[in-house]
Amino acid sequence: GDARSLRRSLEIADQDLTVTSVGSLIARKGHDVVVRAIVAARARGVPVHALICGEGEARADLERLVADLGAADHV
Repeated sequence: GDARSLRRSLEIADQDLTVTSVGSLIARKGHDVVVRAIVAARARGVPVHALICGEGEARADLERLVADLGAADHV
């Protein structure tokens, strides 16, 4: 599929910003910083989403952080 189809399937508007990371989910890569930045930007009205794809030791912690911050619709 193309980017527009992916955006549509994830309910991301065409004009919204999207940050994408594909790779190992390990603490030193700072995905938690990305999650917090997305939450902060959205609180200021910036239409931004993060697509974080991968597996690794930090996955469960990232999923918990996303849930705790109520960011599941945007990360």
